[in-house]
Amino acid sequence: MMASTAIMGRPTTYTTEIGLRICEAVVASGHGLKRTLEEDPELPTYWQVIQWERSNIDLKQALACARDYRLDAMGDELVDIGDDDTLDPADRRIRVDTRKWMLSKLRHKTYGDKLDVTSGGEALAAPSHQIDARVQSIIMQAQARKRAVVDGLDDEAQSLLE
Repeated sequence: MMASTAIMGRPTTYTTEIGLRICEAVVASGHGLKRTLEEDPELPTYWQVIQWERSNIDLKQALACARDYRLDAMGDELVDIGDDDTLDPADRRIRVDTRKWMLSKLRHKTYGDKLDVTSGGEALAAPSHQIDARVQSIIMQAQARKRAVVDGLDDEAQSLLE
């Protein structure tokens, strides 16, 4: 009788348990999905997870949540890295700046620059009478400047302009 031996390797069939392990690894690793999967031989390959993610909405949503939690952890790391006196100051600055940049792009509502705090990104509508008044004010200022220039000219130069 032959003894059966289980072949160990990376899983190729998706299960909810594997999906949960992948998500837990993403949150805990401190790295992106690709590197996280490469570092753990018990997890599937990056390409396998991408294929599963494309065809499984539950895994896609779970990975999105895991990545979101990873960003929260990255934000928490900023203070720890900034306070770490064992790191070279230049190294510390690079680590903090890299995380700040990533967070500003991936979580721009929380960590991005606040460019417009009054309109929520929508165009501010000015009433037509305010627009008309502003245009009239600009025209009057331009005419006043022109008069000041013309008044400073001699009679011959003024006649040429008219």
